[in-house]
Amino acid sequence: MGPKGRLIKSAAENIYPAEVEAALNSHAAVRESAVIGAPDATWGQSVVAVVVLHDGQSAAEDELIAHV
Repeated sequence: MGPKGRLIKSAAENIYPAEVEAALNSHAAVRESAVIGAPDATWGQSVVAVVVLHDGQSAAEDELIAHV
């Protein structure tokens, strides 16, 4: 089953999960990722990423955010 929507609307920003996933997947430690929108009372939606790293690799949340 694919994502319900192909666009995350956060405040006035349109965020395309496929673009964020491509950026995350370009990090050397990332094997795969999935990006979804979660309900947010302030912004409408927040971006949530689920990331699987390659065996033996590590990457901190801040490092991945900076990479994206």
